[in-house]
Amino acid sequence: MYKHEIYSLMRYRNYSLLFLMLGCLLTGCENRLFELTIYPYFDQTFIVSESFRFDEAEQITEDKIENEIDLSEDAEIKTIEISAVRIIVTPQSGNEAEEIDFEAQIITPENDVIPMLDQNAISVKLPTESGEELVFTDIRSEAVLSMRQTANEYFTGFAVEPFVIRIQGETTDPSQENIRLNVNVVVDFSVVYEECIEVPTGAGGEECNS
Repeated sequence: MYKHEIYSLMRYRNYSLLFLMLGCLLTGCENRLFELTIYPYFDQTFIVSESFRFDEAEQITEDKIENEIDLSEDAEIKTIEISAVRIIVTPQSGNEAEEIDFEAQIITPENDVIPMLDQNAISVKLPTESGEELVFTDIRSEAVLSMRQTANEYFTGFAVEPFVIRIQGETTDPSQENIRLNVNVVVDFSVVYEECIEVPTGAGGEECNS
C-alpha cells in the first residue's frame, strides 16, 4: 500500500470515528452486528543467495495469515476468498544467472504437491538489471483453490498443519554460478467477517448475539 493510500485511509477512519461520536451524542448508541469485508494481502518473501541451484520452502501458518488480516478479537471470520496470486522474481546485486529453470509449488497439509505454474519447471530469462521484476500471474487454479481451502480451514478449526510454499531453481549455464534473487509470492484476499460494533441508534445492522 502506498503512502498516500495509507494517509487517505487514516483520514477516512478519523472522519468515520468523528461521525460516529457525533451520531452517538445526538441519538445515543447501541451495539449492532454487521457483515463486513476487507481486502488484505499476504507476501511471502524468499531471499535466494546460492550457487548453481536453490530450494527454499516456508510454512504458511494460521498466525501468518491472521497477522495480515488483523481483526479484533470479537470479529468472526465467515469466508476467505483469494482474488489474485502472483510470483515476483527480482534479481539482486551480484546475480550472475541469466536464465534459470524455475518451479513453485504448494505442499498441502496432507503432503500433496501442487505445481503453481503450468509446468513443473519452466525455463525463464531473468531481467538483466538488478531490481527489475519478472512477474508470473498465471497461477494454476488447483494451487489457488488449495490455499483458499486451507486458509478457510484455519479459521474453522479443521486444519492442524500449515501448508507450504516451495520454490526451486537452477542456472541453465554452469559458468553462471551465483544466483542472487528475491522471490515474492503475493496472495490477495477478500475476507468476509461479522462484528458487533457500537453505532448510533437506528444505523442498521442486526441484533448482536450477546
